[in-house]
Amino acid sequence: YRCFLMEAKDLFHEFEVHAVGEHLHVTPGSRINETTREFIRANKLVLLGMAHEWENLVQAINACCDARGEGDQHRQRLISDCLGEAVEDWPWFTDYFENGANRIYKRGGQ
Repeated sequence: YRCFLMEAKDLFHEFEVHAVGEHLHVTPGSRINETTREFIRANKLVLLGMAHEWENLVQAINACCDARGEGDQHRQRLISDCLGEAVEDWPWFTDYFENGANRIYKRGGQ
């Protein structure tokens, strides 16, 4: 399981991975070798779930940074830091950033 998570996180580091409905989009496709392609095929459902979790986390980070008025450099650092965290912790980070954005909006009357 740990080897799978390491390989899956490498995929997220090296490629843009997006879930579109029940489809997994990995770009740029020209860089995907046969070993990576086989890994994606064999683990599509798990990777699809991870992609949904990752996209939720990135949206939460963006919302929190927008609410705080933080720039792209800080936003990218947070995204990079979270990508380095354990996959099973991504939902916790999503909640953390969503709650941070909500507190700021409530305080500001938005």
